[in-house]
Amino acid sequence: EYTNTWDVALAEGVPLDLGIDMGTGAAALDLTGLSLTRLSLTTGAADVHVMFRAPNPEPLSTVQVRVGTGQSVGVGLRNANFDQFNVLGGAGSLDLDLTGAYSRSALVDIKAGAGRVTVRVPADIGVRVTFSGVPVVPVEVSGLAERGEDEYVNAAYGNAPLTLTVRIATGVGAVSLVSE
Repeated sequence: EYTNTWDVALAEGVPLDLGIDMGTGAAALDLTGLSLTRLSLTTGAADVHVMFRAPNPEPLSTVQVRVGTGQSVGVGLRNANFDQFNVLGGAGSLDLDLTGAYSRSALVDIKAGAGRVTVRVPADIGVRVTFSGVPVVPVEVSGLAERGEDEYVNAAYGNAPLTLTVRIATGVGAVSLVSE
């Protein structure tokens, strides 16, 4: 059996425009401590775990994520310090934890094909989530109130100085939305 294992360390404190392209396999990407100004992640049939355990010291304009099949997990993603986070998912599962340190309002745009999408949002800033598409099963929602057709907000929405706007478009699949 052949194993291809990489352990890569990047310089902290140096502004980086980071692009990661991978086909198949598995990756654990701990981007904590990096000064990212832009991030792009593209996968094929891969299981990917991305984490930010502390705030990125640089403002990150855009995060672009394109995933095919497999499981994609993001933890502490707001610590990335992004303005906009775009996800294009294929036929795998997406588990996006958008909690972390917020210093400004942000937009998350998720387009998922088939599979399960789980999105965790913070309870301490204003959150507005809108849905489009036709999930096969009803959307599971915890900690947010329905405000209109395919629109949900948390208790801090309209009162907090910062707002996280999340747009989710789905094809065939299930969606869970949790405010923590």
